[in-house]
Amino acid sequence: MIEWDIEKRRSGCRLCDGEFREGDDVVSAVFPKAKAFVRRDYCASCYDRRPFRPFSFWKSRALAAKARRIVTIDRVFAFFEKVVASPVPEHRRVAYLLSLWLMRKRALVLRETVSATVADPEVFRLEDGDGRSFRVENPRIDLESVEALEKELQSLLALTVETETSVASVT
Repeated sequence: MIEWDIEKRRSGCRLCDGEFREGDDVVSAVFPKAKAFVRRDYCASCYDRRPFRPFSFWKSRALAAKARRIVTIDRVFAFFEKVVASPVPEHRRVAYLLSLWLMRKRALVLRETVSATVADPEVFRLEDGDGRSFRVENPRIDLESVEALEKELQSLLALTVETETSVASVT
């Protein structure tokens, strides 16, 4: 099972410890760590000088403490693209769960299901609105594991942003 090291968003940058103030650019980065992902937040200037390369990242603005947390489809989709292309076997569970969420949000459409055998998993061929195709395996995880993984993903991807139309920058 994939492990998560989820830290709550700090009040400041991971590198310089400068406090995030309302309106400051904040970069959240996800890094692979063995068979896990970790999330780290940085001020824009520290991130621009970064001596590291994250698995994925997004930019947002720091809001007042009572700001609403929104997960945008673009940000989840960008993370999905990274995970589904990853050669790490443990990422299959994450790709599967994200694909279900993206189908629910109509960002992905199921085009074909290849039936599973005892030895091989069920495989779904999905397409996005641009006709790009993605292959996702059903990792056959139990409902209890799905619920735990869903909570961990929400913690990982919960982004403080101004509106749902914010543009994500992901590499």
